[in-house]
Amino acid sequence: MDMNGTVIGFVVAIVILSALASSLVPGLRAARSSVAENLKDDSRTSSSLFLGALSKAILGFQITVTGVLAFVSVMMVLVWIHMKSRDYPFNPDSLLSAQLQIEADRENPSERQRKMSLLKERIMSNPGVEAVAFYEQEGGGAVPINGLGGGSFQIEIEGEVYESEESKPRTRRVIVSEGVESVFGIEPLIGRSMNSLDSFESEPVCAVNKAFADMYWPNEDPIGKRIKTIGSDTKRGFRTVVGVVQNVLPNPMPGEDLVEKGYVKMYIPYSQVEWADIRYLVVKGSGDPLRFAEPMRKALREVDPSQAFNGRMLTLRKLMDRRAIVNDLVFAMFGVFGAASLILGMVGLYAIMSFTTRQRFREFGIRMALGATSREIIVTVIKRGSLLLLIGGVLGMAAGHASAVLLKSAINVHQLPLGYTYPIVAFILILATVFSMGVPAWRASRLQPSKALRVE
Repeated sequence: MDMNGTVIGFVVAIVILSALASSLVPGLRAARSSVAENLKDDSRTSSSLFLGALSKAILGFQITVTGVLAFVSVMMVLVWIHMKSRDYPFNPDSLLSAQLQIEADRENPSERQRKMSLLKERIMSNPGVEAVAFYEQEGGGAVPINGLGGGSFQIEIEGEVYESEESKPRTRRVIVSEGVESVFGIEPLIGRSMNSLDSFESEPVCAVNKAFADMYWPNEDPIGKRIKTIGSDTKRGFRTVVGVVQNVLPNPMPGEDLVEKGYVKMYIPYSQVEWADIRYLVVKGSGDPLRFAEPMRKALREVDPSQAFNGRMLTLRKLMDRRAIVNDLVFAMFGVFGAASLILGMVGLYAIMSFTTRQRFREFGIRMALGATSREIIVTVIKRGSLLLLIGGVLGMAAGHASAVLLKSAINVHQLPLGYTYPIVAFILILATVFSMGVPAWRASRLQPSKALRVE
């Protein structure tokens, strides 16, 4: 797993600034104070070391740092929740993905097709197996693509003129066998999918998904359109679109690149490409799909004793989890560190407010002796921190917003859920500050004037 320098730098900077604010700065302030001033602190209520302008600045800075970390953490947790809560049009727990390598035979492409048909027939003969399909892409193109993407192909649409190579549209290409719609339960919306009539000698065809049709042919009928991929399939010329199938991926995150993230797809039949190896197959069945693993191995040995499945067979759910493990780790770290920073911030705020409030116990005792009520004492204590909360909270959320914008490209987040983040962070900061100030204020209001005047 690669470590991102931007994320590491952000965390290190926050740690260093927090350490300076919490230890070095008060130490320098104490070192510069005079003995006479310190000896007079006991007789004053507003000029002590911790009640001066510097202590207020430190308290405000602590609120600001807490706001920054809370903002970034809350935002990342919201993004993670949204990613995990997206629905698929199929059940990933009922599909088993296996990796194999039946190489293409350019001299005799029908041999690969024969092996595919025979292997499918043997696997389908097992009770409980409902559908089998072969793919060049892991998971049949139904697993979200994490990271920076890559792997899309340029295409040409017949009848359109392009100013340059860079201006040509792009798509994800998935080479499949017939039966793809049965495996994922994605019946064609228009036209048909791949079938046994699509052979190397027949007219080159393809199907596209709804995302492809919506992007390149909005408000048009895609059936009969002709497209050509630039690359290994170029010599086959233009392929005729014979169907539009449902999207197998859930709705994209706002701002995601639909092409590079694999939402825009075109499907090409294996039977019409002699150069593509058979890399993966997906089996759909009732019950636990892992029970088909041994029958699948037996079937492959019977079809081609020189072949074997590579690695572990995984359900699509496990495959998705494995693909998302880096993102899950990053978001989990933000959540844990965010919660830890909030707790530490609350403890720090409470410690400072408790100390500063205790330094004013004599003042409060005099006020209560002169008729001040408990409510007035609580308001006095909280009022001192309210302005710092307002300033520190605004600065913290603004800095958190800027930090989130800086980090979003580093962790591959395209659009920030700011509409939810701001009110949640504001509520968290208010709750933390009310606790930090409310408890010392309540303690101060419960003092008896005679005891408050004797506090050292």
